[in-house]
Amino acid sequence: MSDLDDLLGPAPSNEQPEHYELARALVLQEQRASTSWLQRELTIGYNKAATLMEALEANGVVSAADQFGKREVLESADEDHEPIPTSGKKTAPKKKPIPQSKQTHMDASVVQALTRPVSITFLSEVLRQDRKGITRKLATLPPIAQYRGNVPLYDFRQALEYLVKPKINAAEMIKKMGTDDLPMGLQKDVWDARLKQQKWMEQAGDLWRTEEVLSVLGEAFQRLKTTTQLWIDQLAESHALPAEVRKDLTGMVDGLQKDLHATLVEMPADKATRSQLGEIEGTDLDV
Repeated sequence: MSDLDDLLGPAPSNEQPEHYELARALVLQEQRASTSWLQRELTIGYNKAATLMEALEANGVVSAADQFGKREVLESADEDHEPIPTSGKKTAPKKKPIPQSKQTHMDASVVQALTRPVSITFLSEVLRQDRKGITRKLATLPPIAQYRGNVPLYDFRQALEYLVKPKINAAEMIKKMGTDDLPMGLQKDVWDARLKQQKWMEQAGDLWRTEEVLSVLGEAFQRLKTTTQLWIDQLAESHALPAEVRKDLTGMVDGLQKDLHATLVEMPADKATRSQLGEIEGTDLDV
């Protein structure tokens, strides 16, 4: 063979060796490409197995052997092919899909079974928990019925609340909830805590009431207004400002005063936040 033949491997042939189709099916099914393994599975000589492996390589079913003599299966298994018994691990038969009508009936039967009163034995088998542990956990849950007078039966959904630990962290979930989403009792606790925090901040001087803020802003504006008017008078006396210049300067100061008044007094008054108690409409908070 030439160097090119060595690179390309054996050429495919229309005439396949004996047992080729069976060998191909086995290789695809088990996803193995070993000459010795194929020899054992087909109970043939090693030379015949090697010939079959070369034919599989020529047809692109398996790769050429690497430096360690190992090959890879290049094709995927044929799902529609009936499994072939092997000498090694037996291939499990394909499971036939359950008809939709039968599946629906099975689902309805399961739901019906779970809506009936269930025993501790049933819960132990379904949840794979120890019967003694289940009995202990359900000690505070009253049964909804008794079987033969002494076997307690429970509501399945109620029992799950006692037996299955939730994956949700309750504390983290409450943190993410809005105040209105909390139960009424917790809403009252939240608002009570906020009011106490506000009173403490007010007493510490870190929180001002709205009217106090507006009062301070009004005083600051009044002082600024008086000061700017004095500036005009002082400039007019010391520099003998012409009447037109004084008029323009007075107009500029008046415009600044109006802007400051709108920013410091009128806007905060219009946008004053209402009391937090006003946000709790329809609650029974005692405040």
